[in-house]
Amino acid sequence: MFSAMEQHSPVETIDDVLISALDSNSITPMVKYELAMKVKHKRQISGEEEIKNLFEPPKNYELTPEEKTKMENRKQRNRESAEKARVKRKRRVEDLEEECKLLEDQQRSLNSDIKKLKLCAKVFNQVLHRHAVGGRCTSNPANHITLHQVQLTQGSPLMNT
Repeated sequence: MFSAMEQHSPVETIDDVLISALDSNSITPMVKYELAMKVKHKRQISGEEEIKNLFEPPKNYELTPEEKTKMENRKQRNRESAEKARVKRKRRVEDLEEECKLLEDQQRSLNSDIKKLKLCAKVFNQVLHRHAVGGRCTSNPANHITLHQVQLTQGSPLMNT
């Protein structure tokens, strides 16, 4: 996008520059105009002739068919690479969600084992307390809970003991 100095003739007035600055909401046209006027004034004082064209916009060249093909191939490779990255990211998210689900199931299983073991420990502590207080077992051994009677979750590390 060209500024006001570059769009208008070199003989533009300060009013044109101010309007351009207000339209573009920028002070750039005013700064360029001031610089152009300073350069013009210095050249007049030193006796040099006026510069006719301070800015020449870049020329737009037409791409050759080879350059167009090269550019299209690069765009296509970029699209494929982007699609591959999206698929890879989606697969990674799915894997992480599955792993999260498995870990949550494992956590529930371990929490269930903890509750069962706490109950078992409570019963064993009661039996131990009766032995300590009474000096002998006052309860019926048939009513005692053993560790193997507690239904632990399949795959629990305590199942191997």
